[in-house]
Amino acid sequence: MRIVHGGAAAFNALAFGSNPPEMRAFFEERLQSINAGIGGYSERFKTRANEMFNNLHGDKVMQIAKAALNQVRGFFAPDTIVNLTTIEDIQVAQATMRRMIMANPMVRELYHKQRCDGYSDSYVDADPGKIGWDHYDYQRIMTGMVQVTDESWSFTSVAHDQRPGDHELDFHDQFSIVAQTWPNLEAIMALAAKDPTSEWNNDL
Repeated sequence: MRIVHGGAAAFNALAFGSNPPEMRAFFEERLQSINAGIGGYSERFKTRANEMFNNLHGDKVMQIAKAALNQVRGFFAPDTIVNLTTIEDIQVAQATMRRMIMANPMVRELYHKQRCDGYSDSYVDADPGKIGWDHYDYQRIMTGMVQVTDESWSFTSVAHDQRPGDHELDFHDQFSIVAQTWPNLEAIMALAAKDPTSEWNNDL
């Protein structure tokens, strides 16, 4: 577990944009106090310190900090079927939607090849190795849904017992997943940049 500490200025930087004047002023003030005691190395130290500040500010440290803030926002999301539109929404999806995301065939293929995070330890794969119609959650999502191609249409209905704690998905739930969340998810995956199944916004 990563814990990110910071005061009001740090929170403002995360919530409203990086590199606020207060943070730069704080950094410059500390540099000036250090410069007085390091003699001829002062300018070289200041240059190196500024380079380090700028590099850290736009790189891994800010990535982790922004991901942490996104997770805080995710705490207030309902644990139910919802339409997820952005990578930030998908990365902090609640348990119910994580299962729906991890039922997507594109995601499962990458997950089986260990090419995406798959929500680390917060997602339990109850059907390891299975994909598409062999996968329980995929069956729940796709049963009775019409699938249209250029030449025809079809639908498959699968009768199976719900596992303890699960309920049958209604059409609104299925449509939200198949026609809204999954296309957004697949478009993000196709970019092969950030991992939508990584809570820490890691690369694919």
